[in-house]
Amino acid sequence: MPTTLQRVMIGEELLSAIRLLKTGLRELNRTKGGTDFFHLPILLLSSGLERLMKVLICCHYLETTGTFPDRSIFSKNQRNIKPTHDLKWLLNQITQHCFSSEYISRIPAAKTDIEFLQTDQKLTKIIQILSDFSQSARYYNLNIVLADVDPGPSPDDEWQKLEMEVLKDDPSWKERIADPKQSNAIFCRINKELTIQCERLARSLSRLFTIGGLGTLAKQISSHTHHFLFLMDKDLGNTDYESLRI
Repeated sequence: MPTTLQRVMIGEELLSAIRLLKTGLRELNRTKGGTDFFHLPILLLSSGLERLMKVLICCHYLETTGTFPDRSIFSKNQRNIKPTHDLKWLLNQITQHCFSSEYISRIPAAKTDIEFLQTDQKLTKIIQILSDFSQSARYYNLNIVLADVDPGPSPDDEWQKLEMEVLKDDPSWKERIADPKQSNAIFCRINKELTIQCERLARSLSRLFTIGGLGTLAKQISSHTHHFLFLMDKDLGNTDYESLRI
């Protein structure tokens, strides 16, 4: 049976996760054309997402066993208790175990959510970048200095490639990018599209706390997720994170 302190702290961890995600989206939307410093939004988004997913896994474990897990629950290799920072692996654990067949069949939004989480190509690339960053790429420059055999991918380079993919979704992208007057509009569009992907991800995970069958404690702490939980499709990409209370 979880202690009172454990119940309080998992709520605090969820609150921290949501604050990091909102701050990360604020920093993402502050980026403008010409910048090559993506470290801060990537840092915030990767940390927030990792914390959010680990809280979900803890709630699922509590609901199914009656107690919280130990740290080995986050180890890909059960013989090694070092917790993973592999966001792809964590998300896979959630889609496999938290999206029950009953939840998917009972809640229409759940089917949409699971399809998005498992098949959306842009989301997959975002998760890959954040996952690489969480595991090793956060120290990419230092890894090069220390002559690591495998320093990992450059997070800034990978994010710029992602931005270019979003830009190329616009059939007129070549004409627009050649016009200096279009620069700010181009990056606003890119940031909005990436924000929508992150918001849909956060919303899909937030729904599990309330209607995903993760138990009483998950519902009790779900109020921390309300910003993402109550985003309607028409609201995606339209939040002013500068004025939003973090």
